[in-house]
Amino acid sequence: MDPYKQRVTTPCVSVGIGILLPVSGLEIPGSTTNSSAKFGTYEIQSYAVNNAWLSDNIYYNGGFRYRSTGYGALSYFINGGFEIRTAPYGTAGTPAATTSRFVVTQEGAIGLGGTVISGSTTGANLVVTSAGDVGVGVQ
Repeated sequence: MDPYKQRVTTPCVSVGIGILLPVSGLEIPGSTTNSSAKFGTYEIQSYAVNNAWLSDNIYYNGGFRYRSTGYGALSYFINGGFEIRTAPYGTAGTPAATTSRFVVTQEGAIGLGGTVISGSTTGANLVVTSAGDVGVGVQ
């Protein structure tokens, strides 16, 4: 087997996979039904602008699903904010019910152990608002 068969040797500075004119060093199109890239159990998927994630054992196809049987986790970039979500042990191909564990809103509010609704954190164990107000054990 020729080890150089898959090597790119042209003087180009950008490579596109499924992209005619890439604008970065490596460009791969987003997908609404599966991950764009997979590295071991780590996956990258971009559903739309301001809606993308890096995950372990989770992909999106009409809802978050387990890639393999086991636990799942997401680093989720949504609406200018950021969330860390986890999913309990589940079976490959079944829906993965993710729970927000850490939230940073676009406005700068922070929630630990809660969810985000309309830009504010609710049900969190710790909340820091964009104005700097702090709440511990708030509901």
